[in-house]
Parts: sequence; C-alpha cells; structure tokens
Amino acid sequence: MKLILSLCVVLLTFTSVYSQGTIRLSIKKHEDKTPLTGATVSIGSINRTTVSYSTGLAVLENIPQGSYTIKVTHVGMKAQELTLPALQAGLSPVEVFLENNEEEEEEEVIVTTTRTSRTISDIPTRIETISGEELTEKGNMKPGDIRMLLNESTGIQTQQTSATSYN
Repeated sequence: MKLILSLCVVLLTFTSVYSQGTIRLSIKKHEDKTPLTGATVSIGSINRTTVSYSTGLAVLENIPQGSYTIKVTHVGMKAQELTLPALQAGLSPVEVFLENNEEEEEEEVIVTTTRTSRTISDIPTRIETISGEELTEKGNMKPGDIRMLLNESTGIQTQQTSATSYN
C-alpha cells in the first residue's frame, strides 16, 4: 500500500512539473527579416514580461498550461498581439514580424550636458585647467612634484602638513 501511495505522489509531482510550459518567440523586422534586439514581450493576464536577446529570441519559461494573448512591442514599430499556447521546451520558436510605425516617425535627438547646470562663463569663480599634455610631461613625477605642479597653477594654494601620531 505504501508503494502505491509513493508512486502516486511521484506521478503527481511529475505532472505538476510537466504542466509548466515555455513560450519562445523569434522577433524580426518585417522589411528585411533582421532580428530585433530589445523587443518587449508581455502576457498581461499573468503579469510576465521579458525582453528579446540580441538574436531576437524572447523566452518566457514556467508558464502554466493554457492559451495566452501575448503583446510584442518595440520602439518605432507597430505593436502586435497574438494568441499562443504554452508549449514544451525544445520546440522551435514562433516567428513574429513587426512593421515600422509610419505614424510616429522618430526624430533625431541630440543630448549635451555639463557637470553643472551653469556654463563655465557663468561661474563666478576662476577656473584653471591642467591640460593633458602638461600631465603627460610630468607623468612620472614623485608625489612631492605633484604639489609643485599644483603650485604653478594660478589660484591654487597648497600647504604641507606634517604627520602627527596620537597615542
């Protein structure tokens, strides 16, 4: 009797493991059939999302058995929805072809920045730079010579302190 009960428990365990499926999609551009990197694949009903690899492959694993509506999106492309079942692992991926979104053509964006919100000409203090050439010339300096380099720059004052030991 214990043997039959143990066998039933093992079979139920394998059934629950087997009931998990995988959805594999190969996402490509419709025009030239090239893979789309970074396409978002989501199943809203179970809150699962993934992003396609550089090869255009997107894999959703451990999906409960059933049929799901999957939304595939990518920047500059029309979103596509399709209904697929969760399948066993090892099957070839379903190919999804996304078309360009002609309505929302992207424009060129140029981003420039500085370290502060002000420009250098608006800063009320004096700014001194030590050029790369100057640093290259003195590249094999001793640490004491770095102090000399800073003293040569106007507006910078250095002070040498002695190390004191406190016991």
